[in-house]
Amino acid sequence: VKAVSLGSEFADKTEMWHGSGVTRNGFALRFGSPSGAAVRLFNNDGTRASTNINLAALSGHPITGSGRGGDGVGFHGNGNDAYAAVNVGNDERGTNSVWVTVLNANGTVRYSKSVSEDVAITGASRADVAIDETGRVLVAYDAQLSFDDGATLVRLVMGRLLDQNGNFLGGTFYVSEKELPAAATLEARRPRAAF
Repeated sequence: VKAVSLGSEFADKTEMWHGSGVTRNGFALRFGSPSGAAVRLFNNDGTRASTNINLAALSGHPITGSGRGGDGVGFHGNGNDAYAAVNVGNDERGTNSVWVTVLNANGTVRYSKSVSEDVAITGASRADVAIDETGRVLVAYDAQLSFDDGATLVRLVMGRLLDQNGNFLGGTFYVSEKELPAAATLEARRPRAAF
C-alpha cells in the first residue's frame, strides 16, 4: 500500500513494544524517543498525520513520558475515535502512581489522570490499558501493597474502570482469586487488558 517509511519524525534510535493503536480513520505508533515517550499519528493509507507528539509535553504531566519503548506500559486505540496510554512512575508530588492518558484521534488530550490515587501502592511495575469504541477505559497494573504490620508486601494485579469522560466507575479492584489479599497470597504480575 505504501513504501516503507520512518515511524518517528526523526531518524533517531527508538524502541517500541506493544506500541500501536487504531481508530476509524487512522492509526498511531507509541515509542520511546530521546525526549521521552512519543506518539505519531498516521492516516489509514500510511500518510503521516502528525509530527512526533511528546506525551509529557502534551499532557502537562511528566509521568506520561515514562515507559521508554513501552515494554511495561500499554497503548491502544478503540477502533473509533480515541487512543489510550498508561504509564507507571512517580507523579508531580513524588507519589508512586499509575497514570492514564486518553487522546482524541486528532492527537489532542481528552483527559490525563492518576488511576491509583485511592490506594497506597509501592513498586508499581507494569500496566496495560484497554479502550472500547465508546471510550470506556480499563486500566490493569501490578504493584505492591503493604499490610497492617508494615513489613509484609505482596505484588498483586489491580484494575480500575473509567467512563468516556474520564470519570471513575468505582474504585480500584483486585484482579485475583481472593477479595482481600493476605501475606500468604502468591504474587501476580505483568497484566494485559482488552475489551
